[in-house]
Parts: sequence; structure tokens; C-alpha cells
Amino acid sequence: MADLQPWDFQQFTPAGKKETAKAYRVFRVYLELGSNRTIKTAAEIAGEKHDVCKVMSSRYNWTERTALYDAHMVSLWGKQVR
Repeated sequence: MADLQPWDFQQFTPAGKKETAKAYRVFRVYLELGSNRTIKTAAEIAGEKHDVCKVMSSRYNWTERTALYDAHMVSLWGKQVR
């Protein structure tokens, strides 16, 4: 089984808070927006309230997780270019 990555569903966070399926669904929308990602846009696409998504973003570290995902993707892209 592969190691759990920061952008995967977080069964348990360091703070001991289980990520909900709803939070992960909106996170995936946010993640897949790429360089144009905003919480507001993710909330609109997912049909969720912006304020609720801001709380989920903070609670489940969306900014850090997406930065790690972006760095990982750049690394993979760099390996393909070589």
C-alpha cells in the first residue's frame, strides 16, 4: 500500500480531527483548480457556503497540502522532461 500523501484523504490530522468526506470533496475541487484556486471558487463549484469552506480550509490545512501537491507535481514534471 502506498504511503499517505498530504493531499490524500486525511483519516486523522495531527490535531486529531478526522477530515470529513464533505471537507475532502471540497478540498479536491480546490486542489484541482490549480494556480487559479481560491476558496470562494471551490465553494461555488462544490455548492457549499464560502464561510464553511474557509473554516474547513483552516482546520485541514488546505494551503499547506496544496503547496506540497504542487511541489510534487513539479517534481514529477521535471523527471519527465529529463
